[in-house]
Amino acid sequence: EAEKVRGMVENVALLEHEADLLQRNLLKKLFKREEELSYGTFFLWINILQGISSLGDLSEKLVNRIRMLLDVK
Repeated sequence: EAEKVRGMVENVALLEHEADLLQRNLLKKLFKREEELSYGTFFLWINILQGISSLGDLSEKLVNRIRMLLDVK
């Protein structure tokens, strides 16, 4: 069972990295279209992307703690 959880932990770490790459690409595209968007829309999209990034970072912290717990046992 612990090995199954370890596999899930590794998968989450990989997915979080992929989400970071996607966020970077989305930010590039957003800034390229900055002049086409109203300030409010642009600011809203920036906040949405930051919120998603924060969720990914929290999930990475959680799996790191789970990994440490598995290593202790």
